[in-house]
Amino acid sequence: MLGDDRDPKLQIDGGLSRPRNGNLQDILARVEIQSALEGLAARWAAERGISAAQLESVQDCLASIDELIGATELSADSLAQFLALNARFHGLVVEAVQCRTLNQHAENAPPNILALPRVSQVLASDPTKLRTVLIIEQDQHHRILEAIQTGMGARAESLIREHSLLSKRHLLDVASA
Repeated sequence: MLGDDRDPKLQIDGGLSRPRNGNLQDILARVEIQSALEGLAARWAAERGISAAQLESVQDCLASIDELIGATELSADSLAQFLALNARFHGLVVEAVQCRTLNQHAENAPPNILALPRVSQVLASDPTKLRTVLIIEQDQHHRILEAIQTGMGARAESLIREHSLLSKRHLLDVASA
C-alpha cells in the first residue's frame, strides 16, 4: 500500500540508506529536499557561470551516459552503470557553483530512487521500460546542462525539480503495483 509506512518492499536497503532505513514518505521528503538543493546549485551555476573545465567534466559524463544508453542491450548492469554516472552528473552540478556550504548540505544525498531494490528490480526486468526511463532521464540531463550553459537560472532550477518529479513517479508506480 502506498501510505503504509511498514511496507517492506519500499524500505531502503540498509547498504543504501544514510543513516537509517526509511518509509515511502521519508524517501519522498529526502528526494524533495535534495532537488531543492540541486535546483539552487543549477540556478547559481547558470547565473554565475561555470568554468570550461567544469563544463567539460559535465559534458564527458553526459557523453558516457549517451554511450551507455546507445548500447544495444540494457540490463541490471547497465542500470548500475547509469546510476553511478547519474550520481556523478548531479554531483558535478552541485560542485560547479563552488559553494562549500551548499556542497556540505548536498553531501548526504538520498539514494537515487532508481537504485532502490524494488524499483531497480522492476526496471531491470523490463528492458524496454528501462531504456525508455533512461532516455527520458538523460534528455532531462541535457536540458539541465543547456539551461546552465545559456544562463537560464530559473529554467535550470525548474528542470532539476521536474527531473526529481519523474524519479518520484517511478517510485510511486512501483509502490502502487
